[in-house]
Amino acid sequence: MKDKKSTLLVISHSGPLRVFITELLISAGEYKIFSAANETRGVELISREIPNLIVLDIMTPRTEEYQITWLLHSADKQHIPIIILSTGGVQQHFREKPDLK
Repeated sequence: MKDKKSTLLVISHSGPLRVFITELLISAGEYKIFSAANETRGVELISREIPNLIVLDIMTPRTEEYQITWLLHSADKQHIPIIILSTGGVQQHFREKPDLK
């Protein structure tokens, strides 16, 4: 009997980064991978697939990716861990966002 695959969701506005991370995760093991190019699609996938892990790229021209963390924090999906990726400059983003405690 084969184990159930863990479901991972990759959210990034950058197509090359999204493809790279997805391929890296596929090569690391047997995962069911979904990807989204924006927060809106990510929320749809989270509602439908309920991933075991979310990989979230926060370096985007818009700051909508933080809305996913707010959604998960206040919803019944608080248990889903999020790995946040950044290519730099993230300190300014966190100073501008509300405390999620």
